Amino acid sequence: PDLPWILQRILISTTELDPVQVRAYVVSMSAPFFCLLLSAAISLPFRHRWQVFGILSLHCVLHLVLDSLQEKAHLGVLFLAPLHWQTYQWELFSMDGWVSILLTLLGALTLLSGFWGGLKFPGIALDAHCRMRTWFTSLLLAISYLLLPMLCMEAVIRSNVHDLRVWKGSEQRTGQVVHFDRAWYAPGTEVGIGSIRSAVIRDPMPIEGIRQNEPALVSTTAIFKDEETLLAGDVTVHPPQRRFYTTLLGLLGILWIWLLPHLPWCQNGRKTS
Repeated sequence: PDLPWILQRILISTTELDPVQVRAYVVSMSAPFFCLLLSAAISLPFRHRWQVFGILSLHCVLHLVLDSLQEKAHLGVLFLAPLHWQTYQWELFSMDGWVSILLTLLGALTLLSGFWGGLKFPGIALDAHCRMRTWFTSLLLAISYLLLPMLCMEAVIRSNVHDLRVWKGSEQRTGQVVHFDRAWYAPGTEVGIGSIRSAVIRDPMPIEGIRQNEPALVSTTAIFKDEETLLAGDVTVHPPQRRFYTTLLGLLGILWIWLLPHLPWCQNGRKTS
């Protein structure tokens, strides 16, 4: 589910594509249906494809459920897409609170368990006798994962998912409500008057009501005071870069677990034992 958001960062930073169109593409791609489509594409060439698909699909759904339970500025999950474009979010815990810290600690314990050989991955190997038809089906599913969300972009914007209809500017903005999840705020010369920038808007936008004296990562619900100026409501200030570094360490740890069984000294130790 996070692959589309990584893709969004790459497209926004390296191309001149319209950020609204990019967000419409990636938000539809992050829906469970498309995540399962990619899971199926990845699973087919493996020896125990159903086991691999079960692992991937279970964790995709778990990931999205946890996303929907976090406080994320009302930017929910499209559980029923592409049949229905309503987002769902219940906001039961903060991404910076004790639940997220507990999940991070559990992840660290899992990595340590894998490091010491507590985790096994039986049957997770490519099928040496995989037919060309299976590879073709896998490729077709992967291409569908990339192309089908393009057909959903207009429906996403029309449904105002992630406030995209407002950001597109096809209607009057004054009085409209928009949401920012972990957006960068830069203070101005006066307290409470600064600018905010997110992946949906390339240029920083003036915003009032955030009383921060230093640049910060914030989540807020804001209203357009006029066509070009926002007025912030409740503001949450997030610890800078903590989420980035814990995620990076987690991904590196998982890569290490995958590589560990294939390292020569681990294989020798296993044969000796």
